[in-house]
Amino acid sequence: FLDVVENAVRAPDSRVRVIVTMRADFYDRPLLYKRFGDLVGARTQTVTPLAADELERAISGPAERAGVVLEPGLVAQMIADVGDEPGALPLLQYALTELFEQRRGSTMTLEGYRAIGGVSGALARRADSVYEELDDDQKEAARQLFLRLTATVEETELARRRVPREELLSIDVSSTAMESAIEAFGAARLLSFDRDPATGSPTVEVAHEALLREWGRLRGWLDAAREDLRTERRLAVAAREWVDADRDPSFLAGGSRLAAFESWQQGAGLAMTPQEREFLEASLAERDRRREEDQAREARERELERRSLRRLRAVVAVLAVAALIAAALTAFAFSQRGRAEREERVAVARELAAAAVANLEVDPERSILLALEAIDSTRSSDGSVLPEAEEALHRAVVASRIVLSVPRIGGWLDWSPDGTRFVTEGPEETGVIDIRNAETGESMLKFTGHDSDVNGVAFSADGSMLATTGDDGAAKVWDPESGRELGSVQGPEGPALGPSFSPDGALAAAAWLDEGIVRVWDVATGRTLHEIEAVPGPFRTGFSPDGERLAVVGLDSEVGVVVDVRSGEEVLSLEGHEGQMQDVDWSPDGRWIATSSFDTTVGIWDARTGDLRFSLFHEGPVADADWSPDGGRLVTGGSGATVWEIAEGGGERLFSLSAQDTSSGVQGVAFSPDGSKVVTGDGAITAAK
Repeated sequence: FLDVVENAVRAPDSRVRVIVTMRADFYDRPLLYKRFGDLVGARTQTVTPLAADELERAISGPAERAGVVLEPGLVAQMIADVGDEPGALPLLQYALTELFEQRRGSTMTLEGYRAIGGVSGALARRADSVYEELDDDQKEAARQLFLRLTATVEETELARRRVPREELLSIDVSSTAMESAIEAFGAARLLSFDRDPATGSPTVEVAHEALLREWGRLRGWLDAAREDLRTERRLAVAAREWVDADRDPSFLAGGSRLAAFESWQQGAGLAMTPQEREFLEASLAERDRRREEDQAREARERELERRSLRRLRAVVAVLAVAALIAAALTAFAFSQRGRAEREERVAVARELAAAAVANLEVDPERSILLALEAIDSTRSSDGSVLPEAEEALHRAVVASRIVLSVPRIGGWLDWSPDGTRFVTEGPEETGVIDIRNAETGESMLKFTGHDSDVNGVAFSADGSMLATTGDDGAAKVWDPESGRELGSVQGPEGPALGPSFSPDGALAAAAWLDEGIVRVWDVATGRTLHEIEAVPGPFRTGFSPDGERLAVVGLDSEVGVVVDVRSGEEVLSLEGHEGQMQDVDWSPDGRWIATSSFDTTVGIWDARTGDLRFSLFHEGPVADADWSPDGGRLVTGGSGATVWEIAEGGGERLFSLSAQDTSSGVQGVAFSPDGSKVVTGDGAITAAK
């Protein structure tokens, strides 16, 4: 058929003209056929939205031909109500159809327009009409469909959400009913269809934002399921991370989070995708497996106790016969054993004291712990303390590098350029931003900046601005003196991370993990200049010292990139890591780029060529790094913190800073502006040092 159409159009003497209109999500279909695809590609006309004067003609022209009079002011009111809504013509179509039914004689009036609820009210009526024509299964599918297509931006604010069609057809409702619901609302132009720019898979979204505000039935669904939706989004993110990690059991949910998911599953009115259900079932199975292991271990221990008890009774019977002999021997044995235990404790204490002294230059904080253990080895038994253990403790305390420890804060942090303050995040999931005095640790300014967890903070070069990012998908700029918000950029979904300023403070950048996009915006106007798809799962950003380039690394990539800030084009690729990348930092002179990775290394790259010059090797994954102001040293954070001396030929470990009071390690690190101090943020938000 397509060949016949193509021949008819191309024939020199043909009088046939063919006009084809196509939806965006079907545009690739004719391109699968070579000859017809070439014809479509050569003769495509893109239909753009109508301007205000064109909308006026689209309303008044047909009305005149039909002999209908439009009351003065009606057309202007309708155009103003439509505004910049996508799909303005379908909105007007709904409204004009309803308005024609409300006309007085041959006149369509403003009063009638207000009676139908305006453009948005007509839209809601159309949605209800489509819904009522569905059967019971299709109605339930429609409810699940619109709950999936709606995102809660704030407590009361709603936004459209683009969802892959495959995901909608996979949730726990009849796929036939879901397909029918999609087609019914799509035919009514209440849904729009497209394709994901990254994967090419078909997507579905609500065609008009006004439908979310005006359709009362949808608002009722959302009010009833608001908390369920939040839990489902968290479950979806966790399931996606688990799948991306090749179903690594360590990514499964546990503890209170799993209990919340299980409770939600039992009482929620939301259907799950196969991926979400598989993740939840795997988490529950892992929990049950661990419980069974614990129960089996307890049973073995009880059996061993019973056996021991039986043996003990037999031994007691034997000992009762030899009581007089044992009494004589016991006194001698206790004397010998006490002497041996004393000698053993002294030997252990001396070993610990010697280890504390040997470790002074590398990690004095660990030396303190070793010396305390040496003292306790003998004192807990007989109250005595070895002189060498006491001396080791004195030397370790003198050598300790900790000058200030501030409890109940930590995580991501940054030092102000004037050195008087540092900023960090407050307790997990509170959205609190905490600015502290660098000398005393006292809070100078504390405020809630995000609706959920804060996951990035950065001062501008002159200290006049503070950028933060959060799991609520927002990147914000603040006045650090007053806490006043100066501007923000809101992503459509997923967390925002890794904020950074250009050296002159005119631009800012941040990464949106789930979108796979890095946005660069003008701080003064809030206008987004570039949306850069640099790496999968972008996590951290960093401007070069001259402000002309931007480095980006991602959690889903082993390769970092450097892009031109003006054009957004890639100029360098940083290839060499064997694990996901967590941080990127430029040296102050712009010669080097340091990248931190899960592969336990920090890569030092030539910023001109992108060549890997050398690597710094750690005992575990590296979360963060920061250059000293003179560029001669680098502090890195992971299981602990390490300070390195950086030279042309390589890096030398100068000393380590223990994370002895937490099992989460160090998440954030930063040099003071004068290079004399380092601040570290504990990953469990228990302390900043």
